[in-house]
Amino acid sequence: MEYQRRKPSRNEQSLKAENELNGYRARVAQIMRLKDRRREIETNYTAIRCIDYSKLRVQGGAPFNAMVETAVQWADLEKKIDDLIHQNEQELLMIEYKLGKLTEREQTVLFKYYIEARTLLQIAAAMNYSIDGIKKIKHHALLKYAEL
Repeated sequence: MEYQRRKPSRNEQSLKAENELNGYRARVAQIMRLKDRRREIETNYTAIRCIDYSKLRVQGGAPFNAMVETAVQWADLEKKIDDLIHQNEQELLMIEYKLGKLTEREQTVLFKYYIEARTLLQIAAAMNYSIDGIKKIKHHALLKYAEL
């Protein structure tokens, strides 16, 4: 009877660390999208904010509250976007802080693999290591990163 070799299971912390590092690029992209959206809102909001709403009237003489509501909604949306940008930037800083606690070699391997999305083969060639050597460095670096 032939037995299939069972892969060792990864511990939960290691998986969490891997997911955190995998999310780095997504967070950077999200920050860029949010900043673009904020610039768009600032442009539109500035145009509305310059209007003197006290003199605007609709038919029947009532104040034109829809414009005021829109301006308030845009201001709220701008605040939410700023909060999301801040939250994502804080998460990036935490990842970078944890990476900074690793050795230079471990940092390089994790950075190139997770953040630059390079393959193990590319990393091995760039660092003059074997693929198995890079796999070991990556594995140990992930375990150390997970403990931080």
